[in-house]
Amino acid sequence: MKKNSLYFLIALTLMIFVNACSKDSSSTKIEDEYYIKYEIISNASPYTGVKLNTSFINEKNETNLITHNTGTWETTIGPVKKGFGTYISTTKNNWSGAAENHLKISINIYTSKNGSPFAIKKFDNQTTPRAKASLGYTVE
Repeated sequence: MKKNSLYFLIALTLMIFVNACSKDSSSTKIEDEYYIKYEIISNASPYTGVKLNTSFINEKNETNLITHNTGTWETTIGPVKKGFGTYISTTKNNWSGAAENHLKISINIYTSKNGSPFAIKKFDNQTTPRAKASLGYTVE
């Protein structure tokens, strides 16, 4: 009788353990995390000292504003979830609205999923001079 009770107790313990483990693994769903890298590459040659006013959406869905020199500028935000809407816009500082003859602007948006290397998702590499540019992308 004691032997049967011992076998029953061991079997019951194993069933509870197996059932508990299977519930934990199936109920835990890990969501993907994405990081966004915004990049602006600009050149106002032959002029120096040209600045850009840039705004971008951060991971809290807030608009950040920054003024920076021409050249290469980048920032990374995150983590964000799938479906997050990115947006970046840049305009020549003190631009009067007149035609631009020198400033060239390229904008790139990259994503990194779960720590993977950044991959370009959207770009605007127009080669004609312009004083403003913008780009948006929804994380897929």
